[in-house]
Amino acid sequence: MTSRNEMRGKEMATTKGGTVKETGAQAGDILIGMEEMNRNLQIKVQEPQQPGQGGRVEGYFELLNPGDGYYRRSISDLVRSDPYTADELISLLQSRAGSANCSHVLNRNALLRVWLPLPQTTSEWLLVDRAL
Repeated sequence: MTSRNEMRGKEMATTKGGTVKETGAQAGDILIGMEEMNRNLQIKVQEPQQPGQGGRVEGYFELLNPGDGYYRRSISDLVRSDPYTADELISLLQSRAGSANCSHVLNRNALLRVWLPLPQTTSEWLLVDRAL
């Protein structure tokens, strides 16, 4: 059977496995960006993130690190201990030169949960690498 996307000659974007959309996250978890736009961006969520939801992070979070993704320059001076909501931070970013189209950096399908404690041995890291 031919899908609609094949009929239109377009390939549908797929969410990578292991994202917060798939795993969810607990209050206090650190999430890290995995796409070019938000690579290595780090936030600490203050509210649980339910699995199955791919939209923006819900509730308040601390912006810990701007990462080294596409919007890093716009994000870097916004790192602070006072919490943001996703809508607040996106609004601030969109008002900055070069970031008018920034809208998905805080989507749960573009973030991974940092699993603590971190692996301690090479074999543990290899298991993590294979999962990604």
